[in-house]
Amino acid sequence: MVGAKVLIVHGGGKDITRALDVNQIKTEFISGYRVTDNKSIEIVERVLSGGVNKRIVKGLADEKLKSCGISGKDANLIVASKKEIPDGDIGFVGEVKRVDNTILNLMLEVAHSGAE
Repeated sequence: MVGAKVLIVHGGGKDITRALDVNQIKTEFISGYRVTDNKSIEIVERVLSGGVNKRIVKGLADEKLKSCGISGKDANLIVASKKEIPDGDIGFVGEVKRVDNTILNLMLEVAHSGAE
């Protein structure tokens, strides 16, 4: 599709589990949610932003498609609050409360203008 604007939102559950295993951190799930504590949050962020995201961007670049990767933390893109469940504390798992698409619109505007 010529002129299509695509936004990819990804996870990385299997990569996260592997990285936690390598770091000898037990993976625990409560009601289907991964318990993300102080020890694991740094690894989760590193895997998603520095691993999965970069592989996606590289794959797109290999196909001659312009792309960049950002995290929900960048420019306060995603504002979330702690997810509460009745079955226990799942740590740093959140519920999205708001998406500030300002940075996304700016990136799309620059891409559309042909600026490099």
